[in-house]
Formats: sequence, C-alpha cells, structure tokens
Amino acid sequence: MQDPLNLISNNLNIWTLAKIKKKSGPGRISSSGIKIYGIKKLRELIFYLAISGKLINDKYTNNTGNSVLKNIEKEIIELTKKGLLAKRKPLIPVRDEEKIFKLTKNWEWIRLGNTGNIFNGDSINKKEKELKYTNLKNGRPYIATKDVGYGQEKLDYDNGISIPFNEKKFKIAKKNSVLICSEGGSAGKKIGITEMDICFGNKLFANETFSAINPKFIFYTYQSPSFFKSFSKRMTGIIGGISINQFLNIPVAIPSLNLQNDIVAKVDELMLLCDELEQEYMSIEDVHEKLVKNILKGLNQSENSNEFKDNWKRILKNFDDLFINEESIDQLKKTFLQ
Repeated sequence: MQDPLNLISNNLNIWTLAKIKKKSGPGRISSSGIKIYGIKKLRELIFYLAISGKLINDKYTNNTGNSVLKNIEKEIIELTKKGLLAKRKPLIPVRDEEKIFKLTKNWEWIRLGNTGNIFNGDSINKKEKELKYTNLKNGRPYIATKDVGYGQEKLDYDNGISIPFNEKKFKIAKKNSVLICSEGGSAGKKIGITEMDICFGNKLFANETFSAINPKFIFYTYQSPSFFKSFSKRMTGIIGGISINQFLNIPVAIPSLNLQNDIVAKVDELMLLCDELEQEYMSIEDVHEKLVKNILKGLNQSENSNEFKDNWKRILKNFDDLFINEESIDQLKKTFLQ
C-alpha cells in the first residue's frame, strides 16, 4: 500500500485541478463565493488519516502504560475534588460495534465526553444585546454561531458584542477551547478554536480539553468526515440538532499525548500547504476570469462581420484553455444571447 503522504504529494495535480463547485457547505470559501472542491476533499482526507492513525508512523509503539483514559480519569477525580469540575456520571466504554476502524498501540477508543469539560453557552435576546452588550470598551468577546467559520477561519472576535468581566450569569470558555455548532443547518460544520477567553451562544458547544488531550487534535477530529457522520446520526428534530448527552457519547480515537502533538504538527504543516495551493489556484482563476471577460467583450463589441470573425477565430484557437468551468461557459452563453 502506498504511503499516505506520498499518496497526497504525488497527486497534487488531481486535487488542485478538480472542478470548483458553488458554495454548498463547509470548506474554504473565496471572496467570489466559490470553493476549490479538490482541495476541500484533500483537507478531509488529511483529517481522516490523522484521526485514524494513518498519517504518520507511530514512533512511540513501545511507550507502554501510557493510557490516555486512565490519565483522564485521574484528572477528573482531582478536578472534582478541587471543585473545578462538576460531579459527572461515568460514560460507558465504547462498544466494539462503534469502533469504525482498527487502532494500533498507544491509541484508545473513548467517549468524546472524556476528552474535556464540554458545555453549551448562553443566549442573549436582540434587545438586551443592543442595550447592554454592544460596543463596550472592556469585556470578553461574545461569540455567536455567525462568528464561527468552517474550521479554517479564525473566530470573529470583533463583532461589536462583549460581556463585562464582572458579569456573572454568562459561562466562560477558556483559551484553546474547541467550539462546534450544535443546532441548525451549520450543526457539526461550523467549528473553531478560541485564542482567548470568551463568552458564547447557546447553539455552540465548548470543549475545554483535559491535559492529556491536545485541543488542536480535537479541533481536527471535529473536521474529519467520520466524526461528522457520527455527529449526524445523533441529530434529531425538524431544525436538526444534537443534545449534549448525545454529543458526549460520540466515540473518538485518541492516541498518546506525544503522538497527538506529532499529528497536530503534521496536520498544521499540511493545512499550510493546502492554503498555499488554494491561494495559487484562486490567483490563476482570477486572471482566467478577467481574460475570458475581456475576450468575450471584444467579441460582443465587434463593429463589423470581419472583426467578429477574427475575434471568434481567436476564441476557437484557445477554446479548450478558456472555457474550463461553469462560470466561463455561462459567460459565453450570455455573450451569444447578447
């Protein structure tokens, strides 16, 4: 079997040349409202390889006795004793039929609720938001669903809404908490990680991970297709949403902390590569779009039949390079109609 990294790097042309599609869900979105389908799928593949133990070789295979779950259980007991964590009912072990892929040493199947302190935020009605929490000079940013992107974007902290530091009725998600939307069309799709302490909306779940869990590993786990599939299966209702109890019980594969750190570093590196590929592609697309518009403009503004024939010959000569996507074909149709 070909090494996963070679599989990715040896086929970059396939990922970057895949047809672009109109916006229809999570992914990196350009200012023109399109996303590069191939690179979106490449990101998903990287996330899947990362959270299933196939992205990098496990150099900690002899690291015995490093049970992530045992370390977490100890931490839960300590935090509960200190009053830093509410007393919780133990989650049942992951059943064999829930394990969607085989794991190597230093990996364990655990419930998502055992990766950290998970809780939802607080709602604010529109009137109260305008009267009490808009354009304050001091306070914690209040993050609503609209302020969360689809994984690659940073949270929008400068949305004009802040909660005063002395306000007691709002829950606080600490720096490096992982956010995910729990309700509506963006449920399981809008995902972010905090760079500071925040307050946040009731349609978001925050995960303050335990010390045995790298928060960015959970952040990347949330973005994998297999996690979204497990998430979707637990959604109910007309609007579509997942209860906190169902969310806590989603099975996730967790390796040792050392391996988590290595995987996160590799995924960070590959996400930067995806960003570069995307920017390069979008620059080419921008130039291509302008070229098509100018050439068709010349055809449309032909002053006589001879000039029209010359412009059309120029288009035919370069037809396969000019009309390569739906947008350029649409432009050609509009020109003919005119």
